[in-house]
Amino acid sequence: MSIDPKKISDQSTCPVDISGNIAFIPDNDAILSLDRALRAENEQLRKEKCEVESKCGEEIRTLKAQLRDENEQRLKAEKSAKEEKESAVKERKEKKELKIQIQNSEELEKRLIEKQNEKKKAEFDLRQEIEDKLESDERAQKLDQNNQEEIANKEKEKDDEIKQLKEELRRKEEEIRRKKEEMRRKEEEMRRKEEEMRRKEEELIRNKEELQSERRRADEAEQRIRRLEQDKEEEKQEKDKKESEFMKLKNENEKIKHEYPQVIAHDYNVMNSLTGLGPDILTDLLSMMQNFPIVIHNINSNYQYFSDINGIMKNITQNLNKNICSSLTQVMENGIWDLEAQFNTTQDDVYAALGIVQDSFNIPVGHGPGSNSGTAFFCGRAWSGRVCVKTGDFEAGNAAFTNNSILKIEFDSGKGTLHLFVDGAQQPIYISGINEKVRFV
Repeated sequence: MSIDPKKISDQSTCPVDISGNIAFIPDNDAILSLDRALRAENEQLRKEKCEVESKCGEEIRTLKAQLRDENEQRLKAEKSAKEEKESAVKERKEKKELKIQIQNSEELEKRLIEKQNEKKKAEFDLRQEIEDKLESDERAQKLDQNNQEEIANKEKEKDDEIKQLKEELRRKEEEIRRKKEEMRRKEEEMRRKEEEMRRKEEELIRNKEELQSERRRADEAEQRIRRLEQDKEEEKQEKDKKESEFMKLKNENEKIKHEYPQVIAHDYNVMNSLTGLGPDILTDLLSMMQNFPIVIHNINSNYQYFSDINGIMKNITQNLNKNICSSLTQVMENGIWDLEAQFNTTQDDVYAALGIVQDSFNIPVGHGPGSNSGTAFFCGRAWSGRVCVKTGDFEAGNAAFTNNSILKIEFDSGKGTLHLFVDGAQQPIYISGINEKVRFV
């Protein structure tokens, strides 16, 4: 059984839908709730700051008042000590004067005794004065020492208390500074979140516009699909009609074989059918003109997914903005092969290409036109309609196809050529010298 080198029916189409990622849209209520919570927390921190500052100021004023009172008490104690000292001196003077008066009053009565005891009294007065002076000095010294010790202790206590207050004030200032820093970070975070929300709103608007555009393109594609389905249904009806006629003719031929075996020639012709072919060859030819199944070779579900449209046409959707090549499993060796496709990308420049790949070449992720490898491509508008071959060379001159253009590539294994048709028009630049097993990509 052989395959006719004529062109096989171009009923297989492969529209490709490459879409970008749609960003996750946050809940506006959640964002507003978070914003209110942050504002409430900011207000609470501001109130706490005011309370801490007020409390610290009040404590400082209280400490200053206490220090002032203690200074006044110290001055009073010093004044009291001075007054006691003066009182002691005055008391000694009064005592001395009193003794003198007593001595003078007794002198009149006891002049003789006074003269005898004058020396003793003078000595006694001197000793008494010295003792009083020493006692007064000792008392004054003890009082002064006690006052100095008390003042030193109070000053030490005040210094310690002031140090504690300063340390506490420093800690509170550090806490206030830390809270201010935290408030500043939260305000910056709030600004970042507001900026992120604004950016997401803008992205949402762009996504909505892209979605509307995508829906319009989907509606157009659906209309084209319906038209293609109608054409396919008409072709199917025509095919069923031809098969019915063929079966009728085959039955008539069988009848003629039995009734007139001597009339059957070596090259059997069937009226109103493909001439020059025997009945078995005609049956094989009609069988070979059926559509080959479209199966993707090693599809990567992380980057794209493959779906069926109507049992004949297939859809490849790419979910990552990256060079991703999808090749068919069908190996083309003999005859004429063609593939129809249609691109619908989210980029205006149409980063898309159609071509062939060596059957033995494993296409890596990120591979694209212009790579020095086992692929050859007809490129879209993003590459200015270039024709790129496996050596990395390219040639311009073909139409730079865009979204929704109906593309067809035709591979002739006998001539080793690959041609491109854009909206039914054959392009001038084609690929030749293909002498190996290839697959569409």
